[in-house]
Amino acid sequence: MKKDIFKNKIIDFLKFKGELVNKKKIYKKFKNIEKKEIDKILNELLNQKIITYIDNKILLNNNNTKNSFIGKLSISKDGYGFVDPLNGGKGVFIPARYIGYSLPDDIVICRFFKNKKNKNEGRIEKIIKRNITQLVCSVEKKCKRIFVKPINLRTHFKLKVNKKRELKNIKEGDFILVSISNETSPHKIPSITIIKNIGNLNSKELYKNIIINKYNLPINFNKEVIEEADKIKSSIEEELKNRIDLRDKICFTIDPDDAKDFDDAVGIEKISDDKYRLFIHIADVSFYVKENSLIDKEAYKRATSVYLPDTCIPMLPEKLSNEICSLKPNEDRLTITVEIVLNKKAEILKSKIYESVIRSKERLTYKIVQKILDNDSNLRQKFSHILNSILMMKDITEILYKKRKIKGSLDFDLPEPEIILDKNGVPLKVNISERLFSQKIIEEFMILANETVAKFMFNKNLPAIYRVHDYPIYEKVQDFINFIKFLGVKIKKQKNIQKFFQEVIEKFKDRPEKKLVNYLMLRCMAIARYSTKNIGHFGLASKCYTHFTSPIRRYADLAFHRLLKLALHNCYDEKKQKFWSNKLEKICEHITAKSIKADEIEREAVELKLFEFISNKIGEKFEAIIVKITEKEIIAELTDYLIEGYIPLKDIKDDFYIVDNNHYYIKGLNKKRIFRIGDKIFVEILNIDILNRKVKLNIV
Repeated sequence: MKKDIFKNKIIDFLKFKGELVNKKKIYKKFKNIEKKEIDKILNELLNQKIITYIDNKILLNNNNTKNSFIGKLSISKDGYGFVDPLNGGKGVFIPARYIGYSLPDDIVICRFFKNKKNKNEGRIEKIIKRNITQLVCSVEKKCKRIFVKPINLRTHFKLKVNKKRELKNIKEGDFILVSISNETSPHKIPSITIIKNIGNLNSKELYKNIIINKYNLPINFNKEVIEEADKIKSSIEEELKNRIDLRDKICFTIDPDDAKDFDDAVGIEKISDDKYRLFIHIADVSFYVKENSLIDKEAYKRATSVYLPDTCIPMLPEKLSNEICSLKPNEDRLTITVEIVLNKKAEILKSKIYESVIRSKERLTYKIVQKILDNDSNLRQKFSHILNSILMMKDITEILYKKRKIKGSLDFDLPEPEIILDKNGVPLKVNISERLFSQKIIEEFMILANETVAKFMFNKNLPAIYRVHDYPIYEKVQDFINFIKFLGVKIKKQKNIQKFFQEVIEKFKDRPEKKLVNYLMLRCMAIARYSTKNIGHFGLASKCYTHFTSPIRRYADLAFHRLLKLALHNCYDEKKQKFWSNKLEKICEHITAKSIKADEIEREAVELKLFEFISNKIGEKFEAIIVKITEKEIIAELTDYLIEGYIPLKDIKDDFYIVDNNHYYIKGLNKKRIFRIGDKIFVEILNIDILNRKVKLNIV
């Protein structure tokens, strides 16, 4: 009875506050109740969905009714949105007219109702928390009035400045960084405060600065972190006695041309006619980056390195990422080694994991190794001391790749733009990258290492971080199957969804719709994430998978190394198991969110450079593929540059076009001309808006 009284008092307190409340405030308010008791009550309230946790703060769900809930807003390029409930469940579609002045990633109260078609629709009732607090805006002048408009934020409203004097040194055409008020009403224009002027269209590195400021990317490490890094000694003499010495063994790195940090090195030797010993060495970053150190806290905060076309924003200070930890050639380095004995069928006969010291013999690139595989006599002679190793790796990779395909692993092989920049970051040329077999060698070996260490931890039933990928969403798969039928391609019915997807990839590998089909297939799938629960990895057809091979650039891998070392040294007592079991959930949630955001940032940065490159191509004609059709426009991708542009239906003057119910094609009422998704067309570039990443096209 007493517990129920306390529970009601906590609910009344949260109701009185009417906002996000820090747990410390609850402890302070109810000093007469033990913290453990309060935590139990809060857990009960959470399980009963009476409260919600948002960034470790508590919100009373007194706004949750049969027709409303608390969720996170996402906004599409077309202006409409979805709100996904924080406590799980199906999201609700929000028409553009009901989004108001909400921003992407806002935590909101959403009220839903049935529309005229008897489908659920929602509107934003209240903004609880803005996750975006800073915006990059353009400054426009009309009729002596200055307007500030967010760029490329999928919003179409202008903002008001708190203090007019802030505009004193701001001119039309400038780009500014602003902080936005935490306005709770979606119907009220949020006010802003100007933080700084980023520059104008003539400013050097404007587009890079826009990305950095828009996402508040930490381009520098603070003084304390740098000082801590500077104190780290590169000498490994004292550590040698604790490790297996592999410095005499042949190993080397294979990376992209522009790589500066080398996480992994590989080596191989023939044991007998039908046995190989494969070595996969991973930089032992956790030896240098101690848990809860300043470097570790900063690395956790960043969670991943972010790669922009003309710069890298690293997770670790340069002294570690490019020097002490990087597996540079002809230098002794501390590593964790995964040693695997395989037969000629690439079956694993035995494996072991241990701490080691290595000395890489060469720094190779994918292009160099590919030329060696393609019989370049000069390179074969230059690297004759490792030629046999490369050829053995090729043979093993071919078998590993085939085995993975048999299991159901999906290999999309999507083309990517490769942007060639000058020394000032100006794009000179765009190539469509070709995936080389040499890349597959490293991919297959890293997958093998990741699976080996994941199984090691799983079989010991110890706390670990897994990289998981759930099965696709059924409804989306059905829509995809219908689209494949529309394209007129027959696919055999398969009980195994992975085999079905593999056949689709195979059928479309030489067709112009290849990229579109692969992209739509990806959209069927769940997002890969980090988890303490091993549910397997659908895309790789792996029963047990993790991220272990890139500790210089991913915190997930660094954290896994620490857990792995505890297991290797038998240091997992009951207390440590409990500690890590509780801690890992939060880590997984954080690094998942940060990795998804990093992917988004990198895509946007590449797109900006592509748009910058084609900005002088207005009036030129290009081949394109239709990738999407809406009620108002055709979306087509330029084949040469992988950039999407739009063609308003009203601008196609030869007829009046009607969109079919599934949005697969449009058809002219009079001439019966049809444009369908997947069609190759020729277009002219009419207009380019670089900052909002929009290209207006015209069908030639």
